[in-house]
Amino acid sequence: MANGDAAAALGFDLVLATDDVREGYSEINKSRDYLANDITSGTRSAAQITSGIFATDRLPVVPIAKGGTNATTATQALTNLGAAPATDITALQAQIDALDARITALEG
Repeated sequence: MANGDAAAALGFDLVLATDDVREGYSEINKSRDYLANDITSGTRSAAQITSGIFATDRLPVVPIAKGGTNATTATQALTNLGAAPATDITALQAQIDALDARITALEG
């Protein structure tokens, strides 16, 4: 891929070999404007993101009514879903039995 092909594919202006080199500062600033707009626009599709680190703190907390847990920790999620974490095996078995009964009732 030649220099400028990726920019041209995105619709960016290119600096041509015949352009006046004295206007270089303007082209540099235009390029920085393109970058700033791209960074702040938030218009990237998931398919365009192929590497990097995603900041998980940017993820929304999804309410239970929309299929989420309305929580940011596993313990809080279990509590919100009515399955508070057990501290011993007897309490854990009681929770399993209660969940099994709820599933059976739902299956009718």
